[in-house]
Amino acid sequence: MSIDAGFVIAVGTAVLLMMAVFIIIFVAYYQQKQAKQQLAFKELQAQHRRDLMEATFRGRRKSVNGSPRTCMMVLAPCCQSPK
Repeated sequence: MSIDAGFVIAVGTAVLLMMAVFIIIFVAYYQQKQAKQQLAFKELQAQHRRDLMEATFRGRRKSVNGSPRTCMMVLAPCCQSPK
């Protein structure tokens, strides 16, 4: 009932190779998942940035009393050069 040493080495090698393949597959899957999540996050950030810019432009276009000149008066201090 003695187990041959060569058989034990072969089984051990096969188990280690399967573990290595599993780790490689797991890391590749995780990296792919991470890349998709990062892309989705960047798209969400870009959409948020667009929404903020649109809200800013909408706020600047809106005038206090309905006059377009009011809007220019609000923007004028930003555009003037320092004295």
